[in-house]
Formats: sequence, structure tokens, C-alpha cells
Amino acid sequence: MANNIPIVQYADQDGNKAYALTHWNAIEGKPDLDGPTILTSPNGTQFTLLVDDDGTITAKEVSDATGN
Repeated sequence: MANNIPIVQYADQDGNKAYALTHWNAIEGKPDLDGPTILTSPNGTQFTLLVDDDGTITAKEVSDATGN
């Protein structure tokens, strides 16, 4: 665990796994919320999602892990 913070898991009202928000920093492998979200296709091609002002979502192929 990162930062030696225990992760507390509990069941939400529907019985689904849930975690205390205060423990978000302790989760290893979580997405970087400060950078772009990069999705990887089955063949290894990486894409970032874009949304315009009308809510239209498109995917753009990225050339490096920074989303560029």
C-alpha cells in the first residue's frame, strides 16, 4: 500500500464493493486523474477520449503516455 494507509472496503446499499474516498491515495495502480485518460486497444494502440461542447465523444490515437 502506498503511504501505509489501510484501504477500507465495505458494501454499499446494493451490496457492491465500495471504498472510503479518504483512502483513494492508498490505492496502487489507480488512474492518474491529473493527466489524460489513456485507453489501450487489444492490439496495443493507445487512445485518449475527447468530448466537444455538444457531448460528442471521439477517440484520438496518442503517440506517447502523456496523451500527445
